[in-house]
Amino acid sequence: MVLVLAFPSRPAQGQNEVTLEVVDEKTGEPIAARIEVVKSAKKLNRDRKMLIAGDTWLAEGRLVLQPPPGEYEFLAKRGPEYKEIRGGFTIERRAKDVVVVELPRAVDMHGEQWYSGDLGVELERATAQRWQVADAVDMVVTNVRAQKRDASPVKNPKANNPAAKNGTSGITGSADQLGERWGSMSLDILAPEIGIAIHRYEPREYEKSDTDQSELPVGTALGWRAAWDAIEAARDSDRALVEITQPGARDTPFLLADPNVKLVRVLSNVNRPKGDDVLSFPRSDDPTSFASVLLGVGKDRISLLISAPVPADQRIRFKGALGVGKLNEFLYWQMLEAGLRLGPSAASGFGKGDTHVGYNRVYVHCEETSGELSRSSGLEKSESESGRSDRGGSQGDGAENAIASVGTPTVDTWWQGLERAASFVSNGPLLRAMVNGSPPGSVHPGYRGEAIPLDIAVSLAVREKVDYLDVIFNGETLYNAKLEDHYKRGEFPELSVSESGWLVIRVVTAHEDGYRYASTAPFYFEFEGKPRVSKKSVEFFQGWLERSIEAIDRDDEQRLHYADRKESARQFWDNLKSRTTVP
Repeated sequence: MVLVLAFPSRPAQGQNEVTLEVVDEKTGEPIAARIEVVKSAKKLNRDRKMLIAGDTWLAEGRLVLQPPPGEYEFLAKRGPEYKEIRGGFTIERRAKDVVVVELPRAVDMHGEQWYSGDLGVELERATAQRWQVADAVDMVVTNVRAQKRDASPVKNPKANNPAAKNGTSGITGSADQLGERWGSMSLDILAPEIGIAIHRYEPREYEKSDTDQSELPVGTALGWRAAWDAIEAARDSDRALVEITQPGARDTPFLLADPNVKLVRVLSNVNRPKGDDVLSFPRSDDPTSFASVLLGVGKDRISLLISAPVPADQRIRFKGALGVGKLNEFLYWQMLEAGLRLGPSAASGFGKGDTHVGYNRVYVHCEETSGELSRSSGLEKSESESGRSDRGGSQGDGAENAIASVGTPTVDTWWQGLERAASFVSNGPLLRAMVNGSPPGSVHPGYRGEAIPLDIAVSLAVREKVDYLDVIFNGETLYNAKLEDHYKRGEFPELSVSESGWLVIRVVTAHEDGYRYASTAPFYFEFEGKPRVSKKSVEFFQGWLERSIEAIDRDDEQRLHYADRKESARQFWDNLKSRTTVP
């Protein structure tokens, strides 16, 4: 359990100045952190040379403040892997002092081979990296358009700081303190019809990368045409992943039929520290949409229609502050039930909302292996052929879990692990889980008449109360327990599965202002080499597709543009329906 500790304060002496020095508790080396002022006698003056977001100040090893006399309290934060420290100081007139803030590490995720990422930050690249180091996020993806216009709430991103000039964090220290820090740029397109991100991941480290992004169409148009043009432009690239960023948008059934789509964003900029966005429901039954949600801030705020064919009588499940998070999880589970093997992803949207880098993050398990195939679910494949061979399941012809040899993880191996769904997503708890010795994304073969016993190992670090721990198999609860009851038990009960399907492990917190939780990517089980494909879920997406086509056909331009795409999507879902294995 991560505790919030009190940091003692003492009267300051000198010239009306306080320097906060942030260091690693174990090594004493300076580290970057976010300083959130939670109580102050007067408003603090904002030096133009500092990076500030809301009430949060960036401390790159040290933070020099010149506050008016009075008492001040602050929280020092460095992502979920460090404990939060509450500190304070009293400043008197013409006083000067130094306050040392020691941040203790709660969890060594690198030591357990987990590396974090935030797939959507709306900041200029160099600025994003400085915040990235402060929250200890390994991979941060920035929007291509953000490089041209920094839309962040941060004050003066071109501050007079060495970090802004040379692309480094400005913090000295060992690799163990800083860890690997990577970055990439992607094209993020959001329109009322479709939300996607085209990730062109880079083979080099953040500050050295020279990957050309010019092939991606960058302009002011953010509509459906630009989105599909971007997908086509990335189709032949072996370094491109397409991510569904708005699972409830109109074109989701089309996107799911496209083999370039590999990821689904289940935690996004609607999930924020101070409260999630809330779904709005139409006053009468509207056949074209289930609900809507406002996205973004200020002049960029738009209303996104949720076109998924969720029955109106189920609205109660998705009302209130938890609604958007639960809806995105529900839609993702429907995709898994339909036999689609897509990895979950997460993005903070920092720069266009009240959040911070890495609030929503995905952790990827980067194993050190000898390059041998592991956890094979079918015929062996070479490393170059590894990956999802069929959108509707493996069909027994692919080693879904071939893992490249990884000494120290690289940008390539991180993205490959993300695509392989060796991952978990979180906006709070740190949930590391293995099933039968394998990470998420693994495929476990079984034989008719022989149940597969489940050896589940879970490590968990939390900063707030957790409501419950779940093991979900094919959308149904296989095991549920209050966290304290589970730890009193000391282990999971004997669990097993006797049919094909998918399994996720999650923990949900007691946070009332938003859906704050952590969930693994799926573990897959295949009996007799046949994955689970639910007819009910396939029909759910077929109905969604037809609803979307009705909306498209009302617009002459869209009707012509989607003509071929409509037929290919219908064929995809019809073929998948012919392979269903359960009602």
